[in-house]
Amino acid sequence: MAREKGLKITETGLFQPGGAVPKLGASPDLTGALYQISEKKPYPEQVYPIDGNYVIVRFKERGRLDDSEFASRKDAVVQYVKQLKQDEVLKAWIEGSKAALIKDGRLQFTRDVKDL
Repeated sequence: MAREKGLKITETGLFQPGGAVPKLGASPDLTGALYQISEKKPYPEQVYPIDGNYVIVRFKERGRLDDSEFASRKDAVVQYVKQLKQDEVLKAWIEGSKAALIKDGRLQFTRDVKDL
């Protein structure tokens, strides 16, 4: 259908999810969706904006790392997962602190961010 509409179709080749998608760029929403697609469910639920364009992705195939390639990437994957976990903990702490401050009456909003 994309070819019929004259849209650009690009293959990324095999890559490991977690950062920028080769030939597309970086999108946190797309990164999360890549962990949810598979052979049985090749398309995510939505399209994703990247650098002013909208992207439709499709799962094509699952590759396998050889042992030497896995060993070279293992530390980077561990660091990435560690950073994700730290970000989650910090966000949960901020939300919890915010809720407690609001409940105690020590934090009040005079304007909503949406109104700025």
